[in-house]
Formats: sequence, C-alpha cells, structure tokens
Amino acid sequence: MKHVATVVVFSFLLASSTSGQAPTGRPLAIEDYYRIKTIGDAQVSPDGAWVSYTVASKVEADNSTAIDTYVVKTDGTGQPRRIAHEGASVASPRWTDDNLLQYSLNARVPSAIFIGGDGDTSAARANGGRTAMWRVAVDRPNAVPQPA
Repeated sequence: MKHVATVVVFSFLLASSTSGQAPTGRPLAIEDYYRIKTIGDAQVSPDGAWVSYTVASKVEADNSTAIDTYVVKTDGTGQPRRIAHEGASVASPRWTDDNLLQYSLNARVPSAIFIGGDGDTSAARANGGRTAMWRVAVDRPNAVPQPA
C-alpha cells in the first residue's frame, strides 16, 4: 500500500508541475522542414580506422534531397571531412577490402549515368565515358580518385 501511495503522490506532483504552463517556443513552420539534416548510411572501414556516413537535407528550391558524404577517424581525432568529386557531392559510399572508399557520383552531377548516356563531365571522360564507381584513399586528404 505504501508503494501505491508513493505512485499516487508522484503522479500528482508530475501532473501539477506540467498543468497550467503555457507552451514555450513557436509553432513549427514549413521552413523548419528544410533545416532538418538526416545522418545515415554509416560504414566502418575494414581496418576499423574510418567511418563514412551521409548527411541528407531537403533543398527548398526544388524539393529535392542533397546528400553529402563524409569520413571521420574512429578514434575521435580530426574533424569530419567531406568527400567530393570535382567539387560535387558523391553518393553510396562503401569500403573496399583494401580500405579505399568507393562511391558513385551524386545525381546532382550531370553525368551519363543519370541523364541517359550523353553526359560530358571530365569524370566521365576519365572513365572511358562511364560514370560508374570511383575509389579514393581517405587517409590522404589530397588523394586523386581513380575509376573503380
């Protein structure tokens, strides 16, 4: 019976502490939706030294989704580093057995893979006209991506 009394008192205190209080802040607005960033697709490198992950956010101008890929050391040293290909975002990061980060070009890049085969990016030219997969060593910040 003592426990029942404690629960009743605790419930009463909890209810009285929240009742009668005006809500704080402001109502949600549609613009808030475009500020949300979603972290996902975390992949640990085979040697356990790196984690790649993506950060997705909605683009208000065309209601599309922008996805950026980052890598960071698993030991907590250093800052996350964005992986880009010719300055553009990349997608679908995966680790190869030899600890290279493999990725595809993001759909925001005009490439043969996304616009039906007639893309003319230097990335496509470097890969024999294909814009499939690329690989890069993330332990060297200035490493040059190679066709996979």
